[in-house]
Amino acid sequence: MSRVKITAIPGEPGRYWAESESHPGEDRYVVDMKVFPPQCYCTDFTARCLPRWRETRTAIPYGNPNRTECKHIAAVRAYESGAYMKSLIGTTTLDGEVVGVVESDRDFLLEIECQNGTTITRPASGYA
Repeated sequence: MSRVKITAIPGEPGRYWAESESHPGEDRYVVDMKVFPPQCYCTDFTARCLPRWRETRTAIPYGNPNRTECKHIAAVRAYESGAYMKSLIGTTTLDGEVVGVVESDRDFLLEIECQNGTTITRPASGYA
């Protein structure tokens, strides 16, 4: 399992920092969800995913070997859906902020830091 920390860029709606899995705390990538297709500035996206998207013009999600989205874009999608659901359901179920996204074998998990200081995880697919 890997953890991708997602942070909204202040004053830039739809743009996020995604922390590098291989160099956490040192490297991070800008993920721009306001453009089509969503863009990331990691090597996987720029060298593999974007050229494939230009060729196929098809959105193929992360996890597929022919993907047109990198793990950072997939993590931001999971982050956005969790934050959106939190805004809809309030604090009764998720009483804190989504602070990260964890990639498991089959899904992304939202890592939620609760107001009482504990951290819980929930499947992102349940909030999409």
